[in-house]
Amino acid sequence: MCTDDYATEENFNGSNKNSVLLRITKHQNDCICHVSLHNNATNYTIYMSKYEGQIEAAPEQVNCGLVVDLDYLDTSNITRSLQSIECTRGTDIRYFSLDDNLLKFKTKTISGTFTRGYCMQIFRNQSTNPCEMNARVNLVGRDDDWIQTYGTQHTTFSECERYCLQETSCVAVHYESNYCFVYNKNTTVSRKDDAMYSQKHCVETKIKVKHDFADQTTLSCNMIDPQHHTAGTDGDWIKTQGTQHTSYDECRKILPANRGLPICSL
Repeated sequence: MCTDDYATEENFNGSNKNSVLLRITKHQNDCICHVSLHNNATNYTIYMSKYEGQIEAAPEQVNCGLVVDLDYLDTSNITRSLQSIECTRGTDIRYFSLDDNLLKFKTKTISGTFTRGYCMQIFRNQSTNPCEMNARVNLVGRDDDWIQTYGTQHTTFSECERYCLQETSCVAVHYESNYCFVYNKNTTVSRKDDAMYSQKHCVETKIKVKHDFADQTTLSCNMIDPQHHTAGTDGDWIKTQGTQHTSYDECRKILPANRGLPICSL
């Protein structure tokens, strides 16, 4: 990562699942890597996630000591920023449309303990693992909603998340006092110190990539649990008209028309 070299994925037709892997292992500022994808249309969609969705491919703690900022150049040579890779955020599978074929990764040290870097996979077709876990600290589900299980999932939080990924019926887990609480249905979360809650999110693994977003009929989207007392940047939201302003539930329904971007209800 700490070089000016280019990592380039190449294929003659670009129709197969081709990818590049980026290992970020040094706790250092201003390490830069450029990743380019060839043989694409002017506007195209690519995907990125921690390698094969493996828990070990990214930090497990929210204060991990290292952030990776992600930029790209548009067709006007203007630098645009994407969501940074920051500890437990930005490592689950996501997709974005680009107007050019160059991505720029740049490291930045932050507070926290650096014990593990990142192994990120950038590809232009379907995900190798359709489901990812989204971890959040100091949260638990309702007592009436979890089920009792037995096995190695109770040894660590990582094993607890791994269990949920492997079990089709599992929706979420929380780990507390060396026990993995498994939820096979949606639950309401509440705050509890020294607990880790992680919800499973799955995406369609055979998305038909089209130049027009409206043609992506196989794309499925879900809203993750709301983050209370949190808002986006003032310069990023747009003004809309309609019933979405009547309640938070109506606000959530605007997701398909909003291309899966975050929303905020005040």
